[in-house]
Amino acid sequence: MKRLRWATCLTMVLALAACSGGGGTGDAGGGGGGGGGGGTANTASVDGYALGAHRQAPAEQTLLTTVLVEAYALPFSGSRLAFASTNSSGRFVFSAAAGNGLPPDRTLLLRATGGTRVVSAIVNTIAGASSRNLNETTHIAALALQDSTGAVSDASIARYERAARDQLNTALGSGALDYTQLANQTAANALATAAEAAVTAGTVPNNQAPSLSQLQLTPSQLGKAGGAVEISLRASDPEADTLTAVALVFTPGVSAPQVVNLVGAGGIFTGGFTAAANNTSETRLLTVVIVVDDGQQATTPTAVRTVTVLPDGRVLLDILCETLVDEPASRAAAVEAWRTAATPRWRRGGTRARQVNANQSIRGATVSVIDDPTITGTSGSDGLLLLEAPLALADDGAIGLLTSIAGRVTYRQFLLLPQSVTLAAGDRIEVDLVLATQAQWTSVASDIGLGSLNWALGPLTSFFNVSGAPGLSATAATTVLRSISSTGRTDDYDWFGSNLPAGAVTASGTFTHPVQANTSFGYGPANLALAAGQVAAASALLPPS
Repeated sequence: MKRLRWATCLTMVLALAACSGGGGTGDAGGGGGGGGGGGTANTASVDGYALGAHRQAPAEQTLLTTVLVEAYALPFSGSRLAFASTNSSGRFVFSAAAGNGLPPDRTLLLRATGGTRVVSAIVNTIAGASSRNLNETTHIAALALQDSTGAVSDASIARYERAARDQLNTALGSGALDYTQLANQTAANALATAAEAAVTAGTVPNNQAPSLSQLQLTPSQLGKAGGAVEISLRASDPEADTLTAVALVFTPGVSAPQVVNLVGAGGIFTGGFTAAANNTSETRLLTVVIVVDDGQQATTPTAVRTVTVLPDGRVLLDILCETLVDEPASRAAAVEAWRTAATPRWRRGGTRARQVNANQSIRGATVSVIDDPTITGTSGSDGLLLLEAPLALADDGAIGLLTSIAGRVTYRQFLLLPQSVTLAAGDRIEVDLVLATQAQWTSVASDIGLGSLNWALGPLTSFFNVSGAPGLSATAATTVLRSISSTGRTDDYDWFGSNLPAGAVTASGTFTHPVQANTSFGYGPANLALAAGQVAAASALLPPS
């Protein structure tokens, strides 16, 4: 067992609802696109996945990658409001941060076209963020609804999708077509007409979709050898319908997904699969689609996760050791300057000189990699140090660094690699390691209202770009978590924690991008090795710049 290794199961927080949508988040490569339709008024965000031929038989699905996704107002007029494109996992994102936000409180048609296929869905937008998957069933329902006068309820959308599922299943019984194929849209329209007639006749009752929670893929980061991945989730149905659950594992370059039947007991469904070894030079991203079916509601993917299989190779840790403040100058704005510099980033290809403040650089600081202390070095006169580390060290989604220098607090920087973000051989990770005396850290903590710090009890701990207070287990009642955000954003904060006990603390939560407000990454549960008298920081590796 690796020393000080995080027990990490990183998951994207993508609660993708089946019908009316739920709280959704973006991802690092989430298919931007531009093409906004009205400037700052377009504040609603919608994300999801586009899947062709999503049928009763789970294997008959195809993730639609790198296809155009367009948003239209109802009734459908042919003049789009905004557009995006799906990424290599079939994921699309509409958001103000991406420059293609949608108008809130509107009923919109989302339509994905490309690769000889078309798939669509009707969605009601809200002022914040929601998620919506596009598949064969939602497409037939959307064809029936696209001539609506401009607004339909979520309950109506659900009834149309249930009717579309019934019509689709009847057609499939006679060996019918793939209705997502562009060539088969006449037949798809015929099914849509039949579904509309069933809803109008009142023969399609209301039915609520099953819900899914506590989804974990363990591990979600694997080394080049691949390995076993366990799936666990909780599912329930409002009407107590009998549920079945499957996981569809999509592998790049493989046309059909691997179907994993999940075994249910007491509302908990479990199963697993084996990820093959990655003998290429690039990260392999497996897309895992979870489908929970109650036999009534139109079946749609209720969650999508990814599993990363890293390639062989090495990454370069571009480390800058510096003081907390510009010591010869004033201490003004020290907190803001430090929190801005503390988020690690990396770049892929090319070179860029690090920005160095000579008044803050620390010479002679010893830095080592926590998982492999033999990887170590000492900072030069400019405070800079390059360490080469194998990619395999990040196979649990985290890289930890330990820094110390005489007269200053030992500093641990935990760099989390969220599930939706991948490293590649040759990437250069830029890391700022901030060293200060206990008196300086105490002063900064006082500035944000943490009060007294008991250094003998445990470390001062910080979490950067975390939405909501970090979830911490095994902590003392005296633990204090205080937000140090000064950006005014409600989805992104930085946190200081004081008087945490020494030892292992399990952390979990959601990272948000410091610039792109609608881009989020889940993390945890992860074990942080905390030590008394030290400073520990946890932050996300952002997508390559």
